[in-house]
Amino acid sequence: MKTSPFLTRHTHRSLHDEWERRYKETSSHIKELKEKLKDTANPEEQLAINGEIQELSIQANLIHQFLADIGTMVLAD
Repeated sequence: MKTSPFLTRHTHRSLHDEWERRYKETSSHIKELKEKLKDTANPEEQLAINGEIQELSIQANLIHQFLADIGTMVLAD
């Protein structure tokens, strides 16, 4: 019988590691978009890139807060 990938059990450490990986990916993507924004002259494209940067920044901030909240639990693992 096959196990669903959605039913994976996580320890505090594995959960922290997974979300830390996502945080790093999101931060990296934000940096890439900021570099792309510098090279873009089209105002409409600049607006679209700025909007995406803002959305990703919100996600990164939420992930960062989550990591801070579970940080003490990870130390207990």
